[in-house]
Amino acid sequence: MTSKLLLPTICVLLALSASALVQDVRPNHINPENPQTELKHVGLLLLDNGKLDETGFLKLPLKVFNQYALLDEQLTRFKKWDSFDLVSKDFLLKVTVANFGSEGLVSVNFYDFNTQKTIQITHKPTGDAVPALSHTTYRYTNATTDNIIYESDELTFKVENQEVESWALYNARRIQLISQAHDLNLNIYVNISTDHEGLGSVTPLDNTAQRFLYDLNNGNLEAEGTLRAAGQDYTITIENAAAGHSYSRGILTDSTYILKARAQGVLDNGKPFSLFLGSGYGDTETSIATTDGFVVDKYTFKLNAVEAQFDEKDLTQPIKFNTLFNSKKNFKECRVTFTPSHVEKQTLEGETVNLESQVVVGRFSGYVTDLRNKKYTLRDFTGSVELLKLKI
Repeated sequence: MTSKLLLPTICVLLALSASALVQDVRPNHINPENPQTELKHVGLLLLDNGKLDETGFLKLPLKVFNQYALLDEQLTRFKKWDSFDLVSKDFLLKVTVANFGSEGLVSVNFYDFNTQKTIQITHKPTGDAVPALSHTTYRYTNATTDNIIYESDELTFKVENQEVESWALYNARRIQLISQAHDLNLNIYVNISTDHEGLGSVTPLDNTAQRFLYDLNNGNLEAEGTLRAAGQDYTITIENAAAGHSYSRGILTDSTYILKARAQGVLDNGKPFSLFLGSGYGDTETSIATTDGFVVDKYTFKLNAVEAQFDEKDLTQPIKFNTLFNSKKNFKECRVTFTPSHVEKQTLEGETVNLESQVVVGRFSGYVTDLRNKKYTLRDFTGSVELLKLKI
């Protein structure tokens, strides 16, 4: 049976039984009258008591994560993860690196839309092998302390900051992904200007404001280099592909339910386009803001809260994304259908965290509009939808 899901933030509270991570019932709290509060000022993320200073959505990494303000009890729930993707009309490559404390996850998904060839790699490092992830958003610093490095016998993944003369205008990253066993080799440079907007949120996950998520999603990032995957060589240029990055840091509740969608393409006028849809549940996060919006070139346009219609048990079926009416705000609408091409599933059953994930690659079609009623049409833009259930 197809059910409905409100897309308010990126992360949500889901009541799960102690014996099972997956349940059929999803929370159905829907609040279209969302105030959609925008954060516009630079400042510290947390007060001295570990609570959020401000909450809402943001377009730039304005909040500095002052980890020293976290309480001891919060540190046991502190989870970090980053996702990087490279998307063209022909393929999608996505890498997720997670640090759950003593346990981690490194996941690679590749899909060629023409040949239907796939690569799926999952590593579950523990102890010192868990990749260290910085608290910064990889935007305003080129410090080597913000590098992401994971190396094993089978897989190497590196995100290394590059020194550039015009550091005030551009941040350069070299991204390498190597797995000889899977005939996979990525070597690209990704650039992002400091005024390049994205879409994220500072979201409370309970009434105490000591459970929260801070996330920021970026798309339309310039990428150049080479990729070899599944026996095929690809030359990556600014004209034929774009990169994306999703940054997430949070003090999570016992159970978390996440639905994220991201599309990448080129509009009829030749400008790069990214669509971000993120979901969360619970009275607290749905009353603050949602991470539903799109980026044209380097400028973000906000959408009202988006509802997803999908069958959780069968993600091979189309998913429809539609905005809800909001009488207080009018960020305009989304009418988009996602048609799946391939589904990858993975699990992590650890001592401190249990995780189930489904990554679905496919194509997005439909339209979104901005405040001036200008319509932006998605013509089979490639991208992914990810459904994540996590219990700590």
